[in-house]
Amino acid sequence: MFTPSPSPRSGVDRLIADDALVSRLRRVRVGLLSNLACLTEAAEPSAHALARVLGTGKRGLVRLFGPEHGFHMVTAEGASIADGIEAELGLPIQSLYGPRHAPTPDTLEKLDTVIIDLQDVGVRCYTYATTAALTLATLASLDIEVILCDRPNPLGCVS
Repeated sequence: MFTPSPSPRSGVDRLIADDALVSRLRRVRVGLLSNLACLTEAAEPSAHALARVLGTGKRGLVRLFGPEHGFHMVTAEGASIADGIEAELGLPIQSLYGPRHAPTPDTLEKLDTVIIDLQDVGVRCYTYATTAALTLATLASLDIEVILCDRPNPLGCVS
């Protein structure tokens, strides 16, 4: 019988703890597909934690991508979301739920790495999984590194 560890670390927590990876990512332009529901084990939004360890500006975390409900998670189900700015981090957000469902090639060409960190427990999994898949399909034709952060199921092992 499979017994999950009591508190497995999320992919973003493992990324942040990897000094060599963090050092490398500080020197490149990184985009993040996520929302404010994605937290580190210290209950810090992934975007804020990555901005803290990678920095922001011309290198480090330079762009955000938001799925359904938007990066800030305040938009109603199914509503189209406009692009915007994340005020606290000062980063542009490209919406992937509205006129487009994947990042635009011109936006991606300005990136070296895209991190995908989306949390889901069976709710709206269709749109989040589809947004991640469409993003990966767009990235497949470009020379851009992808880091896909996994997340343990907060419900534990379900048989």
